[in-house]
This record gives sequence, structure tokens and C-alpha cells, in this order.
Amino acid sequence: MATWTQFVDRCLQNRLSADKLEMFAVQLSKRIPRDESQLAEALLRPRSRATACLDPLIPVYLERLLVLNFLNPPEILYALFRYSRDYAATDEHSIQRQRPQQWYITPELEELVFARLSKAFVTSERPRTVVEVQKTLAILAQWMNAVNSSQTAESVMHSLADGTQGQRTQTVLSLSMLIIAVLEHPKVAGVVEMALPKGMRKSLSDSLSIFVPLLTQASLQWGDRLSLLQKQYSLTTDNASSGMNDGTGSHGLDVSVLQLETVMDLPIINSRAGLYVFVNSLLIARPLTDDNMILNYLHARYKVDYQSMIVDLITASFDVLAANTTYRSESNETIFNFRSFLINKVPSLVAILAASIFPTTTPELCITQALNHIDRNAFPSFSQTFDMAPVNSLLSDVRQDFLVACALHQLIPDSSIERLLGETPMSSVPVGGKYIKENLVAQCSTNFERVEELLNEIEGMDGNACAIVGAMTDIIRNLCATRETMSLKTICNTLSRKPRSLDVMLQYTSPASILQPLCQLLDSWKNDEDQSEYQPVYDEFGSVLLLVQAFMHRHDLKASDLGLDDASFVVQLLERGHKSLGANELNEDQDKYLAGWLRGLYDPEGISDELLSNCKPQDFYLLVPTIFSQTIFACSADVLPLDTVKAGLEFLLETFLLPSLVGAVMWITSHALEQNTHDLDITMQILTRLIRPTSISGEAQAMHSTIVSMVSRRLERCLKSIQHREPSRADINPLLESLRPYHDYERTPWSSSAELEPWMSNPGASFRSAIKFTMQHLTSWNSTADLTPTPPAYTHRQIFSALQIVGAQKVLRAILEELKNQTVAGAGAVALDIAVNIVCAPLHVNSCTPVSWINSHVPIHNPQRNGSFSLREMLKHELDDPASLIQADPGLAEAAIRLHRRVEAQLAEAAAAGVHLPTSGTTAADAAALDGSLMQGIEMGDVSVDISAAGAADVASTAGGATGANTSTAAIDQSGLDITADLGGAADGTAPSLDDLGLGGDSSMDSVLDAAGTGTADDDVFSGLMGFDDDLNF
Repeated sequence: MATWTQFVDRCLQNRLSADKLEMFAVQLSKRIPRDESQLAEALLRPRSRATACLDPLIPVYLERLLVLNFLNPPEILYALFRYSRDYAATDEHSIQRQRPQQWYITPELEELVFARLSKAFVTSERPRTVVEVQKTLAILAQWMNAVNSSQTAESVMHSLADGTQGQRTQTVLSLSMLIIAVLEHPKVAGVVEMALPKGMRKSLSDSLSIFVPLLTQASLQWGDRLSLLQKQYSLTTDNASSGMNDGTGSHGLDVSVLQLETVMDLPIINSRAGLYVFVNSLLIARPLTDDNMILNYLHARYKVDYQSMIVDLITASFDVLAANTTYRSESNETIFNFRSFLINKVPSLVAILAASIFPTTTPELCITQALNHIDRNAFPSFSQTFDMAPVNSLLSDVRQDFLVACALHQLIPDSSIERLLGETPMSSVPVGGKYIKENLVAQCSTNFERVEELLNEIEGMDGNACAIVGAMTDIIRNLCATRETMSLKTICNTLSRKPRSLDVMLQYTSPASILQPLCQLLDSWKNDEDQSEYQPVYDEFGSVLLLVQAFMHRHDLKASDLGLDDASFVVQLLERGHKSLGANELNEDQDKYLAGWLRGLYDPEGISDELLSNCKPQDFYLLVPTIFSQTIFACSADVLPLDTVKAGLEFLLETFLLPSLVGAVMWITSHALEQNTHDLDITMQILTRLIRPTSISGEAQAMHSTIVSMVSRRLERCLKSIQHREPSRADINPLLESLRPYHDYERTPWSSSAELEPWMSNPGASFRSAIKFTMQHLTSWNSTADLTPTPPAYTHRQIFSALQIVGAQKVLRAILEELKNQTVAGAGAVALDIAVNIVCAPLHVNSCTPVSWINSHVPIHNPQRNGSFSLREMLKHELDDPASLIQADPGLAEAAIRLHRRVEAQLAEAAAAGVHLPTSGTTAADAAALDGSLMQGIEMGDVSVDISAAGAADVASTAGGATGANTSTAAIDQSGLDITADLGGAADGTAPSLDDLGLGGDSSMDSVLDAAGTGTADDDVFSGLMGFDDDLNF
């Protein structure tokens, strides 16, 4: 069997195509018996500590070996389970816990395998024998137990430091889909009913009983589906004490409900810590600062107490800025957003609320009270900066800028600034006064230079940002409607190189309000009939596209956030803008354009106007990955000199083509790990030329910096993976150093590995203890805020990360436990208010407080959901069974009912509430879900994988594309550079053999192994099972 292990290793090492693997495997199987379990283990065992990096050839080989019948589902699942983190965390493997396994398979590989096997059962490709069914059910039962073990959660959390936090829920869902696909198969149903041993049946029943509730948290749809199958096959665990309450169940429930209804409420306290949590949640990533949402939230909380509403809003905004600057190592980008919110957004909100305060109360009084609550040492004035060392420059003059902005909004007179500040201010209200959006739009319509002035003022700290953003949004929409692309180019170029301006814009409007008209313009972009020069067309198109990509990469926006159709060019670019096409996938026009671009880039004549006029910019950007694929292949085949390629790449560093570097780098990062050493050397030289150009114009330099910022995190992960595999390479560190200044570009809610570490890296640490610790500190600080005004470190990313990693049930349980403890300690009212704000604070996914932007040009009608419960939904779910809750822990039940009452009261005025995902009602739809949504991004006929990632979470994803083998063997179209090559055989044209792998043996080829197998009579054990016919018509 060592030969088969060596065989798999050699195939992966030499990056052989699936066809060659099949050829050699058939030869080897004729001489050496194979053991499916050991073959599966040889293929799936991890070969590197880089567990976040999936070798794309593994699923390719797996598919081919499945078709050859060299592997069966049970053996594949056991090998996969053997190297998963779930296996290492189960109780029955205590020996392995003493000697921790350092290498694990990637979550992406688990999902791919689950998806492929699900498809096999849905399409009746499997099962083939009764034994196969029994073994499959046995390993699935083990896996369900492992997922539910308490150690598994901890193991998974520690794995998240490797950047796999977004994968956990998806892995559980993929496993559940496989289980459902297996149990719904008629042959499996027959085995479960007629041929399943008693012990195995009990094991399966126990596993399902504990797995179904966990699955329900992740997806109500799939949880209900699996629960139905469990009941259908009577795979439920009998409750030995079930007969004790026969006939009294209803009465017991009534008593439990009555007990909960009589729980006394705690005093309502609008704590300082509670609003601190809410304001923090607004700006941890893409801004969720919708005016209507914030005002509705405050009204529900304070009712008509407008004075407290204003004082607490100002105080909380200062608290958040102080804590994130003083105690947390937040980036300057994050601090800028909190500061801009305080100085530009809060005064406008206060101005709205001030209209409703009692005549005896003035906004100035509210501002004075709020400033008396904050730590003045944390916000030094200009004169104090000379007396204090060190002073954080990010917080200097914050009080002064805030007071100037309040004076601008006429909340206080100009003369009061000096009194409230305690010294003569160094700045004053802007000479032009408060901007009015309509006036700005009118000014810009007659003087375009005014637009450029306003673009430079967006990041200002004077209180005028709201009007400027409103005006710029209207101007962009008007220019798109009138197709004034030259003016639009200027705006897009300025904004795309100023990422902070993008953040400020999204504090005042929905992403779709800005980006939807730009995307629609890109969709309908075409050359004018009287166009005489076409390079400016590409220039203008690229500028608009770059701004759209900058927004989407920085804030992790999806096509659904913009309300775009699937046919939109931007949607197509997002889905396949990093995938190269094979020669047989190109249509006639694409084939012609590809040939033209290869000639234009690498022939002396250069890029002609004819090419630019015939090939629309949309077609060019979708072809960029294919251009690079063919270029690297040609260099590898010694058909195209590398110096020629480097010279041709200079065209891509011109402004009219520069945005194509996004797709080029995305393709390179997706395929670099598949390449052999020779191809990788070529790729690295090309990448170095693109990322560190020797010469570039000034205008292109700014655009180039924006592009590098957008791809930096993904490129850095790719380079580090290569460096881990080939530590001797000297061309990686210079590139990594070039990417260092761009680390903080992305603004997503996913926590980085460094941020996750203190929450779970120490012995006994977990999200449960971290959340309880956070609530303890917030509750304690609230009672001493007058003495210690600066609040403790807190980020709402902790709650977001915990929800994505361990699920709503465990997060809620931690909150309820601490709420119970604080109630016993006498601080229950404050802790309850903090818990309410944690539950109700808006999130980017599954938010129970809708952020609809109803006053924007394009409101958000369908907030993002990922199929799992929100904290509010989980709280309702916990109270669905009050008897069990009271019996388990009466104190916890009281905490739950109090929290539920306050949460529902807080959200009563919300425009919408979170809803469960719809359930599917037809088998056809379910099959389509398994074969469609589940298989999205997986092309199992010609399997291909693209390594990509989203956000700081460092979560890899998979998508269909050309494999490394197919890419390296694809020929450049002959109508281009007349470059053809055949790498299918040896260099001298002879057929490859096992000798090429160093395994020796006869190189002759016999007939290909029958895909259905030619096994013995034992293989066909379904025949005559329990007296049924051979077709297993149970």
C-alpha cells in the first residue's frame, strides 16, 4: 500500500492532470491491489500546516477516482473525518488529544467533498451495496457526534486564528445536506428499515437527536427537513421518563408559562454603558448610521425624554472614540470614522432632536452636561497638548471641532465655544456657514471646479459632511443619467484614491444610492458612432469601474447590496472576473478579441484603435484572466520571451488599462499555488512587474496605489502560502514589504486573527468567558463612570464573530448567565440594559434592527441573512419550552423572560424584524438546492477550484474555473500569436508512463477500467435483499 501513497504524492508533486492520474492509476491497479480506505487517506491527508490553503488538485483527483470506482463514499468520509478538527476534538480520541495533531484538512475541502457526495446520492450514482450504506451511516453518525461534542467548539474556535471563522456554519450546513441526501435515497431508506443492525440504529438515532437542534440554529429549513426524516424512519431516542407526565403535559406547560409571566421586571435604566454598546456597533465596519434607524432606536429607548436622549448620544459618541483610541489598537481608519461620526453626524442628529425639547431646555445645556461627563484628559485642547505627554494626535482638538460643528448647526452661539472649551478656540465656524445640499448642487451645475473643492472637503471635521455627501450623490446620479462621462471620470478618480471619503459617504446614504447608477452606466456603456479616438473611452470606463470596485472591496459589498440583476456586467465581473477561459469555452467574438489583445500587448505594432473600437471595455475586463493565463503558458512553452511580456505589461500600467490589474492579480492569486516551479517563477516576475513597477506616471501612480490596496490582503495570503511551501524564495519578501502600508484598507466586521487570539487563545478561554467578562466590565464601569469616565475596551466585532463562530445559542447563554449573576449581585438593571443593547444593536448580517436607509435614493429592502438565528430569534426559541428552561435553571429562565420583554419593547417601533428563511416544499426544489446552491462554484465534471478570500476573516472560498492542469495545457489560439504546444506527453512526444513518476513498471496501456466496476458477487449485495427484487423497490 506504500506504493499507492507514494503514487498519490508523486502525482500531486508533479501537478499531473486528471487524465494522467487516471492513466497511471489504471496501470498501477493491475499490478498492486488497492485498499480504498488507505487510498482515500493518502489523497486527503494534509501535507502542510497551512490549513487555510486548499490544494486545488485534490478535489480533481477525488472526482476522477470516484468515477473510476477506486474510492467509495464511506472510505472518503472516514479519511476526511480522520483529518478534520472535529475528529481531534471528540472524547473517544483522548490519546490524540495528548499528542495534538498539528495538521488538519481545510474547511473548503470538507465542503467540496460533502457537496460531491451529496450530488452522488441525489443523482442515484450512489449507493451500490448494503455495506456501503451501513458504513456511510456509521461514519455520518460519528461525525454528528463529533460536531456536537463540547470539545469540538473549542477546537473550532482555536482553528479560527488561521482565518476560517466564516466556514464553520457553512461546513455544518454542507454536512447536513449530505445527511439529508443520503437518508432521502430510496435504497438507503430500504436499508434503514430492513437491514440496519440494532446497535447501529441506536447510534444513528442518538446522533440525530443531538445534531438536529444544532442544525436548526444554523438553518431552520434544513433542521426541519432532517427532523422530518428522523421521525419518518423512527430514528428518535426514547425518553425513559416520558411516561411519568402522561396526561399532564399541557398542565405542566401552563404552570411554566404562568411562572414566567409572574416574573417581576427590573427597573428600567437607560445606562451609559448600554448606549455605548449601541453606538460602537454602528461603525465597526461599513457604517450602519441610518438617521431613521438611530432616531427610532433612541425614541424607543428614551420615549419623550429628549434631554437625556441628546446628552447620552453625545456622551456615548465621545466614549466610543476615547475607548477605541486609548485602549484598543484600532487602525487610524477606524478612529477617523468614529471621529467623523461625532463631529459631522451627531450635531445633525442633535439638531433634529432639539426641535422637540422643552422650551426651558436648550441644546447648549444638553451639550454642556454631556461634556461634563467625558474625560477631558482623553480629549485635550490645543493648550493642553503642550502639558501632556504623550498625547494622541487623533483626539486632540476633538472637543473644539465638535463645538464648532454644533455652532455651525446653530445649537450653540459662537460665543459659547470659548466658555465650553475653557480657552480661546484655534478655529471658528466656516466662513461659508452651513452648507445646504440643494445650493451645492446648483453651484456645481454651473461651475465644475466647485465639485473638486467639495470632494476635498468630504473628510473635513467642520459639520458639513452631510450636505456635501448628499450633493455629491445627486451629482453622480445626474451625471450617470446624462452620460457625462468626462465629468464623472474626474469625480471617480478623486474618490477612488481617497478611501476615507468612501467611508464618510456611506455614513449618510446606502451603498446602492451611489453605486447602482454607476453599475447601470457600466452595463450600458457603448462607443459613440462619431467616436474618433477610443483610448479615452477605456480611460473613462476604467475610472468608473475602479470606484465601484473600491467601494465593494473596502466594504465587502455583494451584488445583492446593490440590487443588480444577474445579467449585470458588474455581477459577472464579481463572479468570474478572476477565472480564465479554456479554448473550447471562448465564443467567436471572445476568440477574436483574445487574439487581438495578445497581438496588441506583445507585438511591436501595439494596441490599435481598431481593437479598442471593436472590443467593448466590458468584454476586455472579462478576458483579462484568460490573457494572463495564455501569457504564462506561452512563456512556459518558450514561445513568448519573458522580456517581451514585461515590455507588454507596460501597457497595463497606463491609466486607460490600469484597472485590469485587479482581475489579473485575482487570477494570479487563484492559480499561483497550482503551478509548478517553472511556471511560478514566470508568474512571480510578472507579479513583481505589476505590483512594483520600475516607472509609472503620476496620475497612474495614485490609481495603482488604490488597486494594490484592494488586492493586498488576498495577495498577501497567497504569497505567504507560497513562502511557506518554498521558504528559500527571495522574491516574496520584497512584495510583502510593498503590501505592508495597505493592511488596513478593508472595513469589514470580521475579526482578524490578532483580535480573536485574546478571546480564545489562553487556557480555558472561549467566547463564552470573553462575553461574560465584557458584560462584567461594562456593568462595573457604568456604576463608576463619574470617577472613571473613559469606558473599558469594547468592540461589537466580538459579538459578530461569536455569532458566526459558535452560534446564537451559546452567545445568548453567556449573556443570560452573566445577567443572572449580576442580578444576584444587585446590578441586574444595568446588566439588563447592556444585554438589551447587545441583542438589539444593528449588524451587517441577521440584524434584528433593520438598517433600511429609507430616505436614500435606493433604500435597502432585503437585509442580508445567512440562515442562522439572530440573538432575538434564539431568545424566542429558548422560551418556546418554558418548562424545560425553568426546570434546568430558574434563575436563567427569569433572566431570559426579562431580556425577552425588554428586547421586544425596544424593537416594537422598528420598521421590520428578522424573519426565518423560507422552507422549501417540493422535492424538485430541494434537489435543485443540493445540485444548484450547494454545488455553486463546483464543476464536478471538470473540477476546478479557485482560492479566494473575503475580509479580515481570511475565509477562503471556492469557485469554478480552469484548473492548473487545464490552464497549462491550453493552447493559445492560433489566430493570435500562432502559439501552440502540447504538454500532454513527454518532451520527446512519447506517451507518459509510471516510470515518469519513479514508480517503474510496464508502460503499456490496457483498456480503461470500467467506471461501474467489475466487482465480485459480494459487490451486488442489494440483489435479493430480504426477498425484494434486484431494483430495491422497497
